[in-house]
Amino acid sequence: MIQIGVAAYSGEPNRDLVRDAERFIEELSRTDLAGKIVFVLGGYWGLMRYIADAACSYGFRSVFILPEHPRETPPAGECFIHIYTGLDFRQRSEIIVLSSDALVVMGGSVGTIIEVFMSAASGRPIFILRGYGLPSDTVGVSLEALSGYIDFHFSFYDRDPVALAKDLYRYIRKKLG
Repeated sequence: MIQIGVAAYSGEPNRDLVRDAERFIEELSRTDLAGKIVFVLGGYWGLMRYIADAACSYGFRSVFILPEHPRETPPAGECFIHIYTGLDFRQRSEIIVLSSDALVVMGGSVGTIIEVFMSAASGRPIFILRGYGLPSDTVGVSLEALSGYIDFHFSFYDRDPVALAKDLYRYIRKKLG
């Protein structure tokens, strides 16, 4: 099983970002790894809700690492696994990052950016979908500056969720051998 952390916007996303997040999930569903990927999310609100619902519709499971006071409880169901941590949002982010084989960034703000830097610090590969006008669009300069000091992989995809899914697939395939 491959665990893919997803850092995603906790506010109400614009329609383009929702569509592209759903296209990313759809593209992964077309691979031979469809039943072997689990998405690790920080909650069931904002863009995370759309990602989890799309993942479920394509037969993927999502694990929710929920903070002490979740904004909303995920629905019950076979494809939704809830872990109530009792932790604050930052601590919860650390669990998401450290339990994931890679981090996919679907746009976000401070929490997403924290997860990006935690992933970089822990050597996790980072796949960043950008171009939606969210603060996480700006992390590229910082990651490029860190690349000489920390050994990690990062890739950017300007409104191209299909290319992101294909590159993530190649990374997982290589990891599995």
